[in-house]
Amino acid sequence: MAKLPIRFVMLVSPIPERQENAQKIKEIIPDLELVEADKATCDLFMTHLKTMQTDPEKYRGVCMIEDDVILCNDFMKRFWQVMKDHDQDIVNFFEHALATRPLSCGYDIGGRFYSSVCYYVPAKMTQMFLEPEMLRMFHSFYNDMDFAATYPIDAYIQFVLNRKGLKYWRQFPWLVQHMDLESTFEGRVMGRQSKFFIDDMEAQNGKTEERD
Repeated sequence: MAKLPIRFVMLVSPIPERQENAQKIKEIIPDLELVEADKATCDLFMTHLKTMQTDPEKYRGVCMIEDDVILCNDFMKRFWQVMKDHDQDIVNFFEHALATRPLSCGYDIGGRFYSSVCYYVPAKMTQMFLEPEMLRMFHSFYNDMDFAATYPIDAYIQFVLNRKGLKYWRQFPWLVQHMDLESTFEGRVMGRQSKFFIDDMEAQNGKTEERD
């Protein structure tokens, strides 16, 4: 029996550069679902979580992609290579180059999940991110912080995985890169590009290396 398909979803802000980039990504991923998401008029946090919800009877899972992403060369080919072995895992395709711990391809504890630029969730696991108790605990965790119309999705995913004792697969080097655009999330630092983008590493080294 053929495997069920995977959804590709992108929340797109009204910023022209991001809308233009979304259309470029859709040329590479024709099935990409583009969901309008304006921070000024909607709760991006809940919009993201509700959009993530995926019927396991129709799809294997969902790949959530931000609208300021750069895909690596042959992204779809590399993506499906990862899915051959990890379509039942939560997979992260991008993180910052953190200096506090080793970075390599492999499983890591959920409490270290970092960045929602491009990540995959099996359909059967999407519902846990809308569990009322998880949302209540997370909102309480951030009750002293001013996030106005949104909460950080990456921090919430980390929070849920940590609470449930789950691991995720880190696909390293990263298959995507951040565009050099200002964050739509207030307070986020600039300089969010990583030196471990696979295209840059291959261009520099002539081949892909796994860094420990």
